[in-house]
Amino acid sequence: MGTSSKGYSTGFIDAVNSADNTMVGVQLALACVMYDVPVMQIAKHFDVSRTTVYAWFKGESNVPRKHHEEINVLLRQMYETN
Repeated sequence: MGTSSKGYSTGFIDAVNSADNTMVGVQLALACVMYDVPVMQIAKHFDVSRTTVYAWFKGESNVPRKHHEEINVLLRQMYETN
């Protein structure tokens, strides 16, 4: 299995691309892959484990509502700066 930037495997990227992109965690994943933002940076920002972030990214679990607005801010920042 190959890897892309920031260590995202092609298998992981395929899982993200197959996930429900209406979920905020999947939206964040797509931006992080596109703009080379590592999972560890997101995990530290939200004070959660990398495992939790991977589950959000693949749509396996829902991001708690308390994080939605901050994620929307991060998404706007990523898309506006790049």
